[in-house]
Amino acid sequence: MSLSPFEIRLELLKIAKELVVDEYNIKRTALEQEWYAAMEVEKKHFNSSDSLTKYPTLPKYPSEKDIIKTAKQLNDFISKGDKN
Repeated sequence: MSLSPFEIRLELLKIAKELVVDEYNIKRTALEQEWYAAMEVEKKHFNSSDSLTKYPTLPKYPSEKDIIKTAKQLNDFISKGDKN
C-alpha cells in the first residue's frame, strides 16, 4: 500500500519534528551538563552559598516554522535525490 501525498507530508512533518526537538534536547542537555560541572568545580574551590555560575540561557524551543523548514529540506532531498 502506498501513501497518499497528504500522508507523506504528515510523515515528513513527524520526522522533521523529531529531528528539531532532538537537536534542541541535545543542546539543552549539553548546556546543563556544562553548568552542573561548573557548579561542582565551584563547590570544591569556594565555600560560598551564593553561586558564581549563572544558569545558562537555553536555546529557544523549536517553533512550527523550524519544523516546516526542516520538513521542506527533507522533501527537497527526497524529491531531488543526491545529485552531487
